[in-house]
Amino acid sequence: AATSSDNAANTAADAQSTAVDRAAVSNDKQAVSTDRELAQQAAVTATEKTDVAIWEANRAKTEADRAATARTVSENIQTDLTQKYDQVVADTATVLAAKTEAVNSAVSAASDAQATAADRAAVSSDKQAVATDKELAQQAAVTATEKTDVAIWEANRAKTEADRAVAATDGKQDKNDLLTAISGVNTAANQIIYTTGVNQVSTISLTNVGKSLISAENAAAALSSLGISDVITESNSVFLKNGRVYKNNGTAQWGWDFFGANGEGMVWSSTASEAM
Repeated sequence: AATSSDNAANTAADAQSTAVDRAAVSNDKQAVSTDRELAQQAAVTATEKTDVAIWEANRAKTEADRAATARTVSENIQTDLTQKYDQVVADTATVLAAKTEAVNSAVSAASDAQATAADRAAVSSDKQAVATDKELAQQAAVTATEKTDVAIWEANRAKTEADRAVAATDGKQDKNDLLTAISGVNTAANQIIYTTGVNQVSTISLTNVGKSLISAENAAAALSSLGISDVITESNSVFLKNGRVYKNNGTAQWGWDFFGANGEGMVWSSTASEAM
């Protein structure tokens, strides 16, 4: 009986222990389940982040590819532009050469126009080229005519300006130092201008007596303007006649006859018998 009781007690303890173990296992399962769920969520989150990172990496690669492509395109464009520029330079040289050749051809065409009928037949195959050259020559002639018209207009304008300049200076005295000095003198009535040096002038008053003396036509008129005549009858007056100085004493005229360049000699003489 004791043994059965012990066994029953042991069985109950085992059952209780088993129940505890089961509860612990259940808790562990719950924890494991929770950990698994968290792990799954973390895995999902990691997968999403990985996908985002991959998408970002792909986008970055795409942008890098686009940049590389754009750089390549830019380099190709630059290369193409350089080639086109070189081509334009080459074409320009070709055009200039062609223009020179066309001008030369125009001159040649003008000469060919005077050729004989046989020469015209020989160059019949070149008619198209000659026609083109002729057209270019006509265009050049039109341009030359226009330039000639412009040159004529410019020449006429220059002539008009020159005529204006000539008209502006026509009749005017060239600059002169003496005239400039005279223009700087302050003048007044009854004054005359006289020189005081090279291109230097001043003024001096001119009396009525001076005016009469200056305007006299000869020596007699000058003496007359001074109130002097050839014959002076006033007693004891002194006068000049025929280069001699005389003194009138009332009855006869006596004087000194000067001779020599500087009056080296004098002769006292009477002119009582001379017609005064």
